[in-house]
Amino acid sequence: MPCKTNTWRGLTWLSMVGLLLTASNLTNKQALFIASNFTGACSLDPISSISDGIAIYNVDTQSPNSAPYLTSINADMLNNIGTAGFSGFDSVPMLRYISMSGLVSIGSLELHVGPANVDLQFPSLSSAESIFLTGNINNTNFDKLITVTNDLTIAPTVPLADGSASALEYANINWQTFNLMSLTFPVLQNTTSFYAVGNFTSIDAPRLATIAGAGVGNPQSTGLTIAANGTPLGFDFPALQNVTQVSLFGTISDFSFPRLERIDGDFSFRGSPIPTNVNLTALNNVSSIVLDGNIASYSFPSLRYIEHDLIINSEGLLDCDPAMNTWSSATHLSDDPVLNITYSCQGSGGSNSGKAALTSGTIIGIAIGCATITIGAMVLAGLYQRRKRKFEPKVAAPAYEHELNQRTWRRGSRGEDGLPEYAPPVPPRDGVRRGNVTSWGGVTAVETLPGYEP
Repeated sequence: MPCKTNTWRGLTWLSMVGLLLTASNLTNKQALFIASNFTGACSLDPISSISDGIAIYNVDTQSPNSAPYLTSINADMLNNIGTAGFSGFDSVPMLRYISMSGLVSIGSLELHVGPANVDLQFPSLSSAESIFLTGNINNTNFDKLITVTNDLTIAPTVPLADGSASALEYANINWQTFNLMSLTFPVLQNTTSFYAVGNFTSIDAPRLATIAGAGVGNPQSTGLTIAANGTPLGFDFPALQNVTQVSLFGTISDFSFPRLERIDGDFSFRGSPIPTNVNLTALNNVSSIVLDGNIASYSFPSLRYIEHDLIINSEGLLDCDPAMNTWSSATHLSDDPVLNITYSCQGSGGSNSGKAALTSGTIIGIAIGCATITIGAMVLAGLYQRRKRKFEPKVAAPAYEHELNQRTWRRGSRGEDGLPEYAPPVPPRDGVRRGNVTSWGGVTAVETLPGYEP
């Protein structure tokens, strides 16, 4: 049946008592309030436009923004809702169904539903400033949604001490049980952030190309965040080219971003015991990559720039050789040892498995250590040779060397310069000193044989 209304200061609020909606007085409204004590199903037809938004009017001050007995909302003739959109629906635990089949645009679509399986139908909606849906959502219809100016969030809720609920953070998804749901955005092209948490059978956004920009209350977009718990989830974003960062978590079996060449921030994956295939074939530039879980395989053959870290920790068999080769050939942000630039790959297989993290400072330290060891080895070798010569038996010098020594002494006293008769023959000098001549760095070195001294 139609909702009943009261009017206060030009605004309309719906309650169990009041005037029936009529086409003459409620086709266009500035704002619409649903009283917190409203019970049952509510139809907003024939309203076609609400310039501000729809909210809950708090009849009971003990439960603000709560309509505990509201079960459904039908507004199939409504075309647009202004900037305020759906707001203040902090607790509607009995709500099971919303249908707005004619709605084309809305400001903020914010709903916090309860434990009942909820079906949300917005088949004509093409643009929204933000979408924030939490609770036990079973089904959604956003078949014509093209753009979300700010954030797109769909997540379960967790109860708080005061009886209200809060959106579940993706890092706390373990040990939670959710109903199955699928997310489909056939024509969605851009949003500031895409945040999806739950037990998904599928996530499909084939035209989504951009997830970037400044989100509401955030200096920077959180990019793409998907956290799954339950049925193993596989997905791909075939058109995604521009994203601030990517965070994946939970029971994800495989994923693909075939056109994603650059990530301004980090790519992180923290999986479950389910074997996961990481496929980043087009990725060329990223701040950091962190993979953690049962990594069955990984591929980033086009990666050339890693600003900070490449860290892989696998619970299963993993060949780390490709990761080491990628890290070695990639360009990093800087060689400054102060920066924490890290490579690490841990796995059960492969020649590079089990390597500890190598920061730039560690690498420099290793280089210095290797140089020190090399110099030390050379010194020890020299000492060994000296000690070896000390204990070797003395070998008598050839006869001509004895006479050379005597000749040198006599030459100093009598000026003699003749060589002994049995000295090696002297080749023609031709103006060049004979001996072993080598060239090193453009400088010629001459080693003079015994008996050829000037």
